[in-house]
Amino acid sequence: MKQKKKQDLSWRKRDNLPLIRENEHLKKACRELRAELEKQKQIEIRYGKRCAEYEKRLLNSPDHRKEPSTTGNQEITLAIGTEPEFFENEAAALVLDALREYVRNAEPDRRRTHILQSILDANPDYGLQERKHQLKQLMKDYRGMDGEKKKGLNQLGFEVQTSEGKLQKHYKILYHGDPRYTAVTAASGSDYRGGLNIASVLNKLAL
Repeated sequence: MKQKKKQDLSWRKRDNLPLIRENEHLKKACRELRAELEKQKQIEIRYGKRCAEYEKRLLNSPDHRKEPSTTGNQEITLAIGTEPEFFENEAAALVLDALREYVRNAEPDRRRTHILQSILDANPDYGLQERKHQLKQLMKDYRGMDGEKKKGLNQLGFEVQTSEGKLQKHYKILYHGDPRYTAVTAASGSDYRGGLNIASVLNKLAL
């Protein structure tokens, strides 16, 4: 009986021999594949470390110059706060003019100077310099506050008020009616320099 069972098992093993061999082949193939994957993983780790070291050395190199970014936002947005604008783009015009004045007096070979000059080159002045020129031209021959002068000042945003003093009449000039920006001028000018002085005071006060 035992001999018969041994014969049956022997025949079964012989019948399943192709499957056994195929199974062993698959196991071997899996082992080789895992070994190859592990080898590739180690190669990637080594090359990854080498790349990281190379990039670190490159960034720390004194000859390295970072390329300017061609992506991302190239505009700067600033909140102007609670002050209303008296003309369109006034805040931007005055900020740029302040930068222009800084650059004019700054040392040339400074990173800050280069950045600010780049901003100035990339933006218009929103007509601020033209306003200053118009005011100077209007007041350069000032001899008195006639109708033409009042009209020109009103077009530039200035309100002219007549005020009687103890000795003589004079004028109060308010920028857009705001008492924070008030200048006082005599009723008549002595010479051309008086008008230019008034223009300079108004430009500093308002523009």
